[in-house]
Amino acid sequence: MTWYPTGEEIEEKLIELAYAWGDIEELLELQALAEGEGEFVPAVARPAAVGKKRELSMAIGAAFRVEAQFGENDFADPCTFYVLLYDVTDPRGREAAAQVESDPLLRGMIATSPNPGTASTS
Repeated sequence: MTWYPTGEEIEEKLIELAYAWGDIEELLELQALAEGEGEFVPAVARPAAVGKKRELSMAIGAAFRVEAQFGENDFADPCTFYVLLYDVTDPRGREAAAQVESDPLLRGMIATSPNPGTASTS
């Protein structure tokens, strides 16, 4: 029989992930600023050329909701992960979602963050 967390353990982990998400967003933005990728620019006023971290930060900011969820990974092990929800009826929302999904930078930040532990994006 495979180990499976209790309902209380799942709830605690999801709360931990929810609080950690703000830290991940802030870290990404601070890294972009530290690397000279410019000051914060709203997505609607985005210049043609911005740095990779700034662009990813703006794509994450376009999500209208971020959820921490519990599920199983590809090996059927219990895990927690983030789900970023976008307005896919808007072309910019689809573009932002595709960018976040294809960029390994966010996955790496989540995996190495001290709070989320074994979280991954989905």
